[in-house]
Amino acid sequence: MIEGWSPTALFVHGAALCYVLGFLVREQLMLRGLMQVGCVFYILYYFIHPDTPLWDAIAWTIVMFVANAWTIMRILKDRRVGVFDEEDLVVYGAIRHIAPGDFRRLMAKAEKGTAVSAMKLTDEGSGPDALWFIISGGAVLDKRGGRRPLEGPMFIGEISYLLNQSASATVLLNAGSRYAVWSVEDLRRL
Repeated sequence: MIEGWSPTALFVHGAALCYVLGFLVREQLMLRGLMQVGCVFYILYYFIHPDTPLWDAIAWTIVMFVANAWTIMRILKDRRVGVFDEEDLVVYGAIRHIAPGDFRRLMAKAEKGTAVSAMKLTDEGSGPDALWFIISGGAVLDKRGGRRPLEGPMFIGEISYLLNQSASATVLLNAGSRYAVWSVEDLRRL
């Protein structure tokens, strides 16, 4: 079998091997890098091996190469940490598993503010319309008449949001506390 191979056949086998290795790795950039190398090998094979270059195959392989390169750039951009302000870093500390690019998109949807007076964040028995994060300061949790203080940083309403059910307690944000808030509709779209 190997004796019948032309030197250019190594390109097609090298390309296929790169694809197979790419499909065996879980890391996106490694997979996509191997796909890029495979595309180059396929283009070389389609151009050199036949008597007449396979222009249709070359064109579509170039399209796949460019599409993959565009996605590689998006992945690299999303992984770029960039600069976050101090309050954003407090929120990021609570959800470190999120990619920096996803976090930037999340914070772009947030509205930040300072409570001028006590603010009701959740109402026991009512469905959530927002997800809150106490950046600094505190709140009071009132559950069936029992009250206890809460200190930020912390999310408020995350269980109701995640389970899509009513709040299990009323939470009042203390005056002077800093917060970030996201509408449930924006989060679901995001």
